[in-house]
Amino acid sequence: MMKPRLAVVLLLLTVMVLLFGWRFAKDTSVRQADVLTREAGRLFHDWRLQPMPATAAVDAEAAVNRASAIIGRRVVLPRDAVFAYAVVSSEKTGARKAAAVRFLADNEAFLLLVVSQGGTLGQGLATPPSPFPGAFFLSGVREGVSFVLWKRDALFYCLVSDRDMTRVFDLVRRHFQ
Repeated sequence: MMKPRLAVVLLLLTVMVLLFGWRFAKDTSVRQADVLTREAGRLFHDWRLQPMPATAAVDAEAAVNRASAIIGRRVVLPRDAVFAYAVVSSEKTGARKAAAVRFLADNEAFLLLVVSQGGTLGQGLATPPSPFPGAFFLSGVREGVSFVLWKRDALFYCLVSDRDMTRVFDLVRRHFQ
């Protein structure tokens, strides 16, 4: 008589542990996305305090090579004439290395933070349909900074600007696919 009750209790405990584990993994992804967007916004605000060079300080190919060397994977950056790359620097986001690419697009300042995929970011995160197949996609406004976060080729890209959210989203849609 005791064995069926014990089996039911063990089954309920197993289900509870599975639900708790799933919820924990989901919350971890949200926290990691939050850290990435917060760090990108902080870097953008710090950068806005520095004077912007009148001309591009780095050509597109050099920016790609520098960002790829920092991350250790091939980074994709637009090479259109509307982009003037100013600085590519190495940064830390949590425990991961990131490449911060500062640039002007149509004379508007942007910062692109590129981080190699690791941990659980993007796994189990419920998001709307993405224009990037097989990837997740987030956008929003935090502390006066618009951001767009997406995944491509096992890299996370976070584009931030103080421009309107629609302008940042449109730039990603047109030039970063």
